[in-house]
Amino acid sequence: MQEFQDYLLALPPARREKVESVLLYIQREYPDFKASYDFSPKTKFPVFTSPDGNNYVAVASRKAYISIHFGRHDCPAIVAEADGRIKTGVGCAKIPDSAPFPMEHIKKAIDRCFGRL
Repeated sequence: MQEFQDYLLALPPARREKVESVLLYIQREYPDFKASYDFSPKTKFPVFTSPDGNNYVAVASRKAYISIHFGRHDCPAIVAEADGRIKTGVGCAKIPDSAPFPMEHIKKAIDRCFGRL
């Protein structure tokens, strides 16, 4: 998807690698899920939605962190278990640049969101 490529190219290299790793995981593990670039009317970043439309995962690069938004509100806690610096909100995990990127926890949260766990 061209919007994804444009989004990634606009990121600093270290941030791009992290966001891309999440996107590639979802594309590989959930190939039938719908990819889009519209999270809401005001925000544009990569979103993957389950075929039934009931769950989604979105990834956004912010000023000093990467946020991952989940359609299931219990999933951010899985990501936050990795490091005390990771903050959560309703359906969202905010991973600061200062924290190690917890890809294994992110994979578990994605799998939980999409019903694999």
